[in-house]
Amino acid sequence: MIDDRGEQVPEDLVLLPNPNDIDDAEYLTVMDAEWWEIDGVLCASAEAINFLSEDDPIDAGVDMDNLKEVLYIPNHLHRGSLADGFYHA
Repeated sequence: MIDDRGEQVPEDLVLLPNPNDIDDAEYLTVMDAEWWEIDGVLCASAEAINFLSEDDPIDAGVDMDNLKEVLYIPNHLHRGSLADGFYHA
């Protein structure tokens, strides 16, 4: 899979975990990982986030065979809070 920059996307994409389910160090690991928005769903490499999530993008309704958008989200746009979860600016 290729993102909007023309770069290869990792094959082990998972949904970002719920910030309420991880500790402060794990939160920083997720914030520092590379993120992609795939058809409106935020994902990261399972390995990059130390396997904090095992949820497949398909579980969130992403049709991996008919992707519309694969957007790379630069780190400076990463946001997250306990109330709102992870999101981007």
